[in-house]
Amino acid sequence: GRGADDSRPGVECGLCKENRPTDELVGPECKHLFCRSCFRGHILETDFLRGRVSCPSDDCNAEIHGLQVRHHVGEDAYGKRQEEMAREDERMARQLAEEMARQDAEAEAQLERDKLAREKWELEMLEAEAAEEF
Repeated sequence: GRGADDSRPGVECGLCKENRPTDELVGPECKHLFCRSCFRGHILETDFLRGRVSCPSDDCNAEIHGLQVRHHVGEDAYGKRQEEMAREDERMARQLAEEMARQDAEAEAQLERDKLAREKWELEMLEAEAAEEF
């Protein structure tokens, strides 16, 4: 029989360092291996919809590609993050539109002030010329 101290063959997760059977480990093309929960957690900590997701192993820049990201995150979390991103994009677009409208209004007001200053200067010049003629 097998003793209690017999260990199953396995590999250490690159994050939590627990020994796992190789069929329970996943990772990017660089061959670094992680348990599913650590790998998923790493992806969820990134802006995986907008940005590049890299291998969680130190000093490794291998990319975790979109399909792999989506698979390990799961459809529910992926869809939820897409909805959050859409709301955030809408909010940012609204803020940008408001800021541009404010800047346009400021520019319009500055043009009006410049026009009034120019008209006042022209009027003063005309008055000065008229005063010289008398």
